[in-house]
Amino acid sequence: MSSAILVSFLFFVVPSLAFSAKLSAYDRIAVINSSLDDFESSEVKEGASSVSNVPSVQAPVVKKAPIVTKYARKRGSLARGSGSSSSAVAEGWKKAFKVSGEVKMGVGVEDNNVFGMTADGNLNERNWRIIDDRGLNRTENTFDPGVYSRLKVVLDAVIEDSVRMHLNVTVDPWSYTGKSSMKTVMGTWGDSINIQYLTWGNNPYTIARTYNGMLKGDSTNIGEIKVKGRKVPALTVRGAWENQWGQYATWDIPEMKMDYTFNPLRELWFDFKTGDKGYIRVFPMAYDNQALTSDDPLHLSNNKSYWEESPWLQDWTRGNYNALATTPLLVSQPSFTKGMWDRSFANYSRDSDGTWLTALRGVTLDMKTNEEGTLKAVVATPKTLWQDYGDVTAVPGSIRLKQFVADRLFVGLTGNMHIGIVDNHRIDAENYVKSADMGVVPLDGMEINAQVSSSDSVMDQTNSTYKSRKHGDAYFVSMELASEGEDVLNKDYFGLVAPKGAPMFAKTRFFFGKMEDTFESSLANYHATRDDMFWSRHLTFYPSPYRNMPGTAPTMSHYDMEPFALGNGLDYGRKVFGWRGDVSLFEDRLKGLGDTRYVMTDDKEGKKIEAVSRTQWEYMATDKLVTKMLLLHHGLPKTTAGKDPFIVSGNTAEPLDNTAVAGGDDPSLNTGTLGLRYQLTDRVAWNGVWERTNDFTEATDSFPNGIFNSGYNGTYAEDGRIYSASVPFLYSQGYFDQAPYAYHNIVKTGIEFKPSDQWDIYIDYTRNPNKFAGNIDDNSNHVGIESSYRLNEKWGFFTRYTYSRMYDLYTLVNDDVLDYHSYHNFYAEARYCHTKRSKLSLMYGVGPAYNIGVQGINPSLAYYSTPSVETQHIVRMIYQQKF
Repeated sequence: MSSAILVSFLFFVVPSLAFSAKLSAYDRIAVINSSLDDFESSEVKEGASSVSNVPSVQAPVVKKAPIVTKYARKRGSLARGSGSSSSAVAEGWKKAFKVSGEVKMGVGVEDNNVFGMTADGNLNERNWRIIDDRGLNRTENTFDPGVYSRLKVVLDAVIEDSVRMHLNVTVDPWSYTGKSSMKTVMGTWGDSINIQYLTWGNNPYTIARTYNGMLKGDSTNIGEIKVKGRKVPALTVRGAWENQWGQYATWDIPEMKMDYTFNPLRELWFDFKTGDKGYIRVFPMAYDNQALTSDDPLHLSNNKSYWEESPWLQDWTRGNYNALATTPLLVSQPSFTKGMWDRSFANYSRDSDGTWLTALRGVTLDMKTNEEGTLKAVVATPKTLWQDYGDVTAVPGSIRLKQFVADRLFVGLTGNMHIGIVDNHRIDAENYVKSADMGVVPLDGMEINAQVSSSDSVMDQTNSTYKSRKHGDAYFVSMELASEGEDVLNKDYFGLVAPKGAPMFAKTRFFFGKMEDTFESSLANYHATRDDMFWSRHLTFYPSPYRNMPGTAPTMSHYDMEPFALGNGLDYGRKVFGWRGDVSLFEDRLKGLGDTRYVMTDDKEGKKIEAVSRTQWEYMATDKLVTKMLLLHHGLPKTTAGKDPFIVSGNTAEPLDNTAVAGGDDPSLNTGTLGLRYQLTDRVAWNGVWERTNDFTEATDSFPNGIFNSGYNGTYAEDGRIYSASVPFLYSQGYFDQAPYAYHNIVKTGIEFKPSDQWDIYIDYTRNPNKFAGNIDDNSNHVGIESSYRLNEKWGFFTRYTYSRMYDLYTLVNDDVLDYHSYHNFYAEARYCHTKRSKLSLMYGVGPAYNIGVQGINPSLAYYSTPSVETQHIVRMIYQQKF
């Protein structure tokens, strides 16, 4: 009882503006490992980013890590206590043999052409593609046709009492890949580039890539080129480096032949039971769900957003000495381009369902050390779709040891290694992380956690002149309190929930974390987990009528998404103080949270980076009336001239250059939102949302201003040496609001009709003064009507029409003209489910219903948002049968 009183006191005394130190629950949205007694195939349900993937409009970049905005991302990791499945092993394996899988067939008709294979999940991204019309791009109407066929067969078997096998053979367009030979091409200014085209079977185009000059440090972007007769036609490309006379280098690339391979093996692993202690898993081929996701407070292994690929999939790209590099005045200035952990292929390589296709090859050890201790270790190496099986570019590994020394006390040790390989055998980079943490329950319902970690990195070892080292430390301490605190030591913050029927439940968390600027855990990504998801800054009552269609598989729920909604501020070069509190009263009729974080630089000066605070509440006033409220403040220091206050580099997380930003302005954001939903009758409900805000940035996922980005090659000095690097920047930003941001009102309303138990109709309207608001959520200027009708358990019909208005982005880029354009989008689908495991869909147009799994947004709004703003005259018929 004392804990309950303490928690309630802290919740209401501390201002209702709170921090979320996210110990997230990635296992709620991804099946990391199927139970050893359950032979269902484990599949990762991945989301996808809706931010810019590529830092150039001239042509897409794949060989460089993507430029990303600070938005739309939250961390994911296993909940505490879920890092080992040894207990399942102890129960013994039953002999079993199970075959499962899927048959999928698709056909499409567009422009009087019939096609059976065009699919690319990256086409759904709200990135550079919607302002570019080359290759597969369709400007604002870029979308994934998603037409392909697939045969997937999964075999799970216990071969002997101590040996289990899992096999996944999938024949689909991504099973076919092609690449040309590597060819060195000299440019007009004496720089050379090594050209190798890559393609895959899901479309007839090469993959867009950036090629870096090997002698002068110039680069060129080559977009998607159509392959004709297994050949890529000759072309001339321009460099990125411009001299003082406005001239560029060019490369004449000859025609090149493509060689194709077929590899249907997606997963293969063998489990060997080691007595009653645990098992060893050998996986010659597996998805990224075999990476070790550590449950330490800092999540040193596999920290990531739910939509991101695993950091374990990164390649190592070696550095390059630019011996003939010159300044724009043509003065000789040799430089070095540093090596890097390269996520570009891993981020790009996914199918239309959002499954990451870069494989892992390695070994897992999962066992009990004793009755109160567990150990899990994984060592692996990634393989892209275009690598030969014997090629190695990186070797990640992690070990996690946890020991309960008492009922209320555990200690943990975590160790990471990440080795970069060049020439298949030479070590060029090393990153090692070691850490110790502990958790203790001094009082019922109270848990204290602490962690200390250090890292050591050695980079570019194959070039003795530019070899570099760095060492850094990281720290974390937190206290959690819960009114119902049973087993708090084995649950993360989001695993602490109210018992069913409890009249009151409260929990709170205080947190301090610090990561030095020189600290690095390359098996974790923190850039994407420090900020709020853009959709968490809005309220919506969208009812998702499409969810009621027969055969619609559930997507991530709001419960699944809760750990990812709010950021924690932790990243390299930062220290953070934070607090969060959650309360549920009156048998869950009143729910609220407060959350605040104060972020500073990690140095002695401790300069303010940001302070983010919010309080939000939901109150079921009556059985018919639900009300919601959100208040949010995002405080930032005054702007620095030429630096964007929000949009950052995906490589360094540093602000991008933005010449439209004046110095000394206040970029702080404030939002106040009220919403309600009232059940007028049993068949009719109305909702409305009013939002007062000056947030043109975080709350819009930096769309579309974030996609107006490019880069140039620049140099800088470090430790007396000259380095070359790509410098990303934003352009055309004068068209967008700049700090101090003006306040505006967004009004949304909708009405739900239910003429019968089988029929749902929803009409919605939004008025938003932000004329750039686009089709990423329901905050764009629009009016829409949609209907879902279920004739019976087998037949269903869905339609949606949307009239929307926004600035034409393609016209803005190419003509420097702001054209506030009207768009009409109509989508219709008829679906027949002969059985619970079969589905036949006939679709016209492009709407929210197709490929929901790759929408990196709010799970409810995934059914609303569509990659196309205009009606697309495409007909698709898709048949799926699972067995």
